[in-house]
Amino acid sequence: MAIIGYISRTEHFSAAHRLHSPHLSDAENLETFGKCNHPGGHGHNYVLEIILRGPIDEKNGMVANIADLKRWIKDS
Repeated sequence: MAIIGYISRTEHFSAAHRLHSPHLSDAENLETFGKCNHPGGHGHNYVLEIILRGPIDEKNGMVANIADLKRWIKDS
């Protein structure tokens, strides 16, 4: 029976967006979307927490290589 282990990684990132309709005037866009209509965008900060569960490899003692996990997150 394989020993089950866990590996976790936490990443922080920011993203921005702007809500704007070309069918509305600038005043209507501001009234409808508020701060999300700012011409420079409106940002949010996020925290991504990943926990992998699986059998520990007998040869390397890992559930997954942390370098691979970092790359998978970056590529997603």
